[in-house]
Amino acid sequence: MIIANFSRDVLNPNEIYFSHRVFSSLSAPIFFFFAGYLSINSQKSIKSHLYRSLWLLATAVLIDVFVWNIIPFNNFDVLYTISLSVFLIQVIRGLSINYLVVAMCILVISSLLLNFYQYRIQINETNIIKLYNHKHLFEINNSFKRLIFDGWFPLFPWCAIAFIGAYYKVKLEIYFNRLFTSNRHFSVLTIFLFLLIYILNTRNISSNLRDGYVEIFYPVDFFMFVFFIVWVIWLNFFVNIFERKMQFFSVLGRYTLLIYIVHSIVSAYILSKLSEKFNYFEFISFCLIMFILFKLKASFLERVRKAGYLAIIPFPIKKLTGLI
Repeated sequence: MIIANFSRDVLNPNEIYFSHRVFSSLSAPIFFFFAGYLSINSQKSIKSHLYRSLWLLATAVLIDVFVWNIIPFNNFDVLYTISLSVFLIQVIRGLSINYLVVAMCILVISSLLLNFYQYRIQINETNIIKLYNHKHLFEINNSFKRLIFDGWFPLFPWCAIAFIGAYYKVKLEIYFNRLFTSNRHFSVLTIFLFLLIYILNTRNISSNLRDGYVEIFYPVDFFMFVFFIVWVIWLNFFVNIFERKMQFFSVLGRYTLLIYIVHSIVSAYILSKLSEKFNYFEFISFCLIMFILFKLKASFLERVRKAGYLAIIPFPIKKLTGLI
């Protein structure tokens, strides 16, 4: 997601390869899948997960207001939809409804919406200062449609990926872990994944970017949904197979939210102000430098956490920044 968001600010849109767009689209389904996966934790109550979703929603609002300076609850970036997905999963968990059934219903409704309503590719992000003088710029009907159907990450179908993650945790994880214990099974899944990537590259997908963002999931259709599910399941097994070698990246996962906040600040206040675009070598070099800095920051925070120094930080700040 960092690569995708930085691409908007520093790369020439006409020079972005389709493979770059596919790669940039792989992080969002990971976040949604594992948001659902981690929402099914027997050691935490439904109430604690509901509170977690509200804290995440508050973070999304603060980022919109103080980082992007735009109207909150208007175009619904990734944190909004993840927080709402976690909330809905807890509601369904309390009602004891099958997560897979809910995911399939969401996917069917998403397909119907794409067929019967026009997907608005254009995103209008209104500066919050303008709202003060022009109250009419915020329309509830418009925001509701963005939330449901054509915002950055609408509930339909992104919420379904989170429900698939919850269903995987409850019903499929043990079965799949047994199935893919051999390299042969994992190889078959890998071949299938690359076949989907090949088909994705040969499909007639519009080259138009959405407000400069390079991801290809505007909107998500059924094939892309299947590709995302296969991708996150493959990634899960890849991490399990090479668990020891992946320890280097594990600490980054613990501070994903804080890294997301920092990268948004860098994008809004530094990269968006640049007068010249990067070439690909400069872009890759910059992303590598940022990755190293994020890794160092995460490692430092982990040492601080283990030493108990995070206790001096007020609880609301720790929750809003993902420190706990």
